[in-house]
Amino acid sequence: MESIITDQLLEKTPKDDGYSSYSNKNDFVANGQIMVTITLAEYRALVKGNSDAQVADAKSKQRTAELERDGLKKQVADLQKQLDELKGLIQSKFSEDAEDKDVGINSAE
Repeated sequence: MESIITDQLLEKTPKDDGYSSYSNKNDFVANGQIMVTITLAEYRALVKGNSDAQVADAKSKQRTAELERDGLKKQVADLQKQLDELKGLIQSKFSEDAEDKDVGINSAE
């Protein structure tokens, strides 16, 4: 019985619908390839290992993004402070000019 199943797998091609209506082009074994059977526990460990690596990678990317975000927030705060200082300088310059014009008007009278 096992030999029949193995023969069917070896004869299966990507064009073949296979065992069900769901067709997967990579779901076949060609000559020269081996088929490995693993237990459900081994499969779960394999999947968990992959997911743990993906979680660690995602956390690393998140930390990098958070550091970048914090740096950009500091940059925005510094630029806002500079902008406020420049607005103050411009405001004081306009007030000095207005006072100069008032003095000139009052002295001309």
